[in-house]
Amino acid sequence: MAENNATEAQEPIKKAKAYEITSKAFEKRSEAAGEAAEAKIKGIAPVLVIEGGMYKLFYTTEPTKAAAEKLLKTIKDAGLSAEIKGLE
Repeated sequence: MAENNATEAQEPIKKAKAYEITSKAFEKRSEAAGEAAEAKIKGIAPVLVIEGGMYKLFYTTEPTKAAAEKLLKTIKDAGLSAEIKGLE
């Protein structure tokens, strides 16, 4: 009788890499809130995040680098600070 070896033949699932777009770090909440307000006026809706005693604006997570770079360009063209960080 033949055994089912399908589970042995499966390759491990690869984690999809994503790209997170955030602003530079601000020491004061008022500075970060000011940039968040400016972004909202320009049609971009970030989330204010506290990370290690610093404030950052989180814009989005994109599945591809091309999509992240396109959004990064839009944010920078609006005169806002932003950077891409690869997530694993």
